[in-house]
Amino acid sequence: MAKVKYALAGCGPAAFFAAEAIRERDSDGEIVMIGAEKYLPYYRPLTSYYIDGSVPKERLFIKNEDHYRKKNIQFINGRVTAVRGQEGVLVYEQNGKGTEKNRAEEELHFQKLLIATGSAPVKPDIPGISCSGVYPLRTIEDAENISRASQNKKKAVLLGGGLVSLKAACALKKLGLDITVVISSSHVLSQMLDREGGSVVAGHLGKNGIKMIFENDAAQINSSTSGITGVTLADGQVLEADLVVFGKGVEPNISFLEDSDIKHSCGVPVNERLQTNHPHIFAAGDTAISQDLVLGRPAINALWPNAVVQGATAGANMAGDEMNYDGSLGMNATEFFDLPVIAAGLARSGQSTRKNLEIYRFNYPSPSSGERRYMKLVFQNNCLAGYIMIGKNGKAGMLTNLIASRQLLEPRRMERLINWDFTYM
Repeated sequence: MAKVKYALAGCGPAAFFAAEAIRERDSDGEIVMIGAEKYLPYYRPLTSYYIDGSVPKERLFIKNEDHYRKKNIQFINGRVTAVRGQEGVLVYEQNGKGTEKNRAEEELHFQKLLIATGSAPVKPDIPGISCSGVYPLRTIEDAENISRASQNKKKAVLLGGGLVSLKAACALKKLGLDITVVISSSHVLSQMLDREGGSVVAGHLGKNGIKMIFENDAAQINSSTSGITGVTLADGQVLEADLVVFGKGVEPNISFLEDSDIKHSCGVPVNERLQTNHPHIFAAGDTAISQDLVLGRPAINALWPNAVVQGATAGANMAGDEMNYDGSLGMNATEFFDLPVIAAGLARSGQSTRKNLEIYRFNYPSPSSGERRYMKLVFQNNCLAGYIMIGKNGKAGMLTNLIASRQLLEPRRMERLINWDFTYM
């Protein structure tokens, strides 16, 4: 059985920044990073831009191979299948060794382990979802499959109104396809925005040629011997399509913990040091259930910035430091056809029913195009608890810091925030 000081299960931002933090404090301890993908850590949020060629493949990676060689970080392309926490043993299957059905398991004995295996797309239970021509968008390989499949195609249907589906829709539209997005909720980005904000984004997407169908869902994906032919919706409507992409949320990659002695339930609970129920085992990123700064309870905020900070904190503590992680914040920032959209904290629909909230909404025209823009501020107990900014993002950093710090605001400062001239912000 091989032995290593630091084992990192995963190769996303949490694992990468954990390795960097370890190396800053321990220049000699062996680090092994095990990733299910064949690629070294890369910027997953950029995969949609890779579809249409806006970002070339080489720009996706955080660092090149030479960086890992110089820092003596070993990468294994493999899939973690089990962890025996008390024993300090990680079991994995190395990709490329043996056949997929008959692949030998290998064991790695560790002193410290980070569980940072990320998340995977939820695959809808729809007839035809496994047909050739139907794709998720999560990995570089997914982006390459979608880009390749889009060649000589005319119509694409996107299932889901979240960030993944909408970014893929924009990329495919830029490649010249006719796009229809099927959304089960009443507005786009329902896990990020309220109805008003979703309406502004939908209007902008519509002006850029993306069609949307709300409060409906796919009942079946239709195909023939030549490939995908369309999508039948729950109301019986049939959409023509020769390409389908789904983005219906993600779930943590923790199936390997099923028979483990590491506590888990829809994620891995951690303390303020990001330790699990075993002090020598840590979790970070999309798998870690940590304190939500606004909700005041444990939650998973599966976002790149949170994974970066959690990974760096966990890595520091694995190397002997004593750093506390205060908690995560639900926040998303993106843009659609040059329209910036950002939201943080208590911002989306359904959260406005919480107690002691003061909510202010502002609609205003863009000075350049006259197109509708939107701003929302949410206060709770004299603290900023959430915001939405669509069209401008110049004050987003300051607003996010106010939420994360839970800073009490004097009435005069609250009034200044409420009376900003957002049109020129």
